[in-house]
Amino acid sequence: MATTTGHTDATELVVSGIGEVLPPADAEREWFDYRTELGPSGYKYVPRSSRYLLGAGKRALADAALAEVPEQRGLDCGVALGSNNCASDLHGVIDRAVLEKGLGGLRPTTAPYFSVNLFLSKLAIEHGLKGFSLALHTPRVAGLESIETGLRAVALGRASWLVLGVTEEPLDPVEPEAASSEDGAVVLVLEPAERVRERGATEYGRVAARGFFLSPTAAADPARAAGHTERLLAGALAALGLPDQGAAGLPVRLVADASPVADALAAALGAQGGRLDRTHAGPGCLGPMTEVARALRDGEECLVVAAGGSGQVTLARIRPTAR
Repeated sequence: MATTTGHTDATELVVSGIGEVLPPADAEREWFDYRTELGPSGYKYVPRSSRYLLGAGKRALADAALAEVPEQRGLDCGVALGSNNCASDLHGVIDRAVLEKGLGGLRPTTAPYFSVNLFLSKLAIEHGLKGFSLALHTPRVAGLESIETGLRAVALGRASWLVLGVTEEPLDPVEPEAASSEDGAVVLVLEPAERVRERGATEYGRVAARGFFLSPTAAADPARAAGHTERLLAGALAALGLPDQGAAGLPVRLVADASPVADALAAALGAQGGRLDRTHAGPGCLGPMTEVARALRDGEECLVVAAGGSGQVTLARIRPTAR
């Protein structure tokens, strides 16, 4: 979906709504009651990850006092959503059905979800958000990448406000990392600050993101890792408005796997002198976006960083509004 809108200064967008659908600590497999959250009909055959996303989106828009999006406003709203594993379980079921029974094993209610993008596009369809709708699947960083991609599109005049987020559900049980699967969704609403203040909605703060590629080969080479990583990191920090002091003085929440890329990045961030908290990343991209939402709610200025062994790195800078 695409339309043209007037130019909006992306730096003036603030987070006005946060929606989270996350399992409680003692959650069982079916912990999310979609009938209560979304309605008694119309969602029975919608995949779990899409239900999570619709629930988080509904909560985020309600938090922003936009429970009903006017049709005209929907025309200039851009949607960018990330997921790594939303389709894993259902695609496993579909694959096994075809292998066992042929095409006759396909179910008309779930066969359309052969397209992974359909899992994510339902949010834009549900609320009539027609500026654009993007699905991002870069390993580990797709959630933070939705922030960078969405704000870039606003700067280019493709939309004037944004709905961004991520959703994951447990991997197909046959997958190696199934036991550590991520489960849930987080959605943010970003709007021009003036519009939020006029409506009297909550202004949580600003968020921006910048990504780069750190070669796994370079990261694993002791002679190259430090200098190469520090140069890439400095460029990303400068793009986020931190050209001189870098991350010094800012708490850093690093969500990363166990890989040379993550280790090289942790060393470079640690050399900045700020507090570094490293959390092991699940097999999806939900963890970093959860950290962004937490920082905005807590009012903590910080950096949230996501990294994976394949080389993708994305930094998000959170600047809360004083409340």
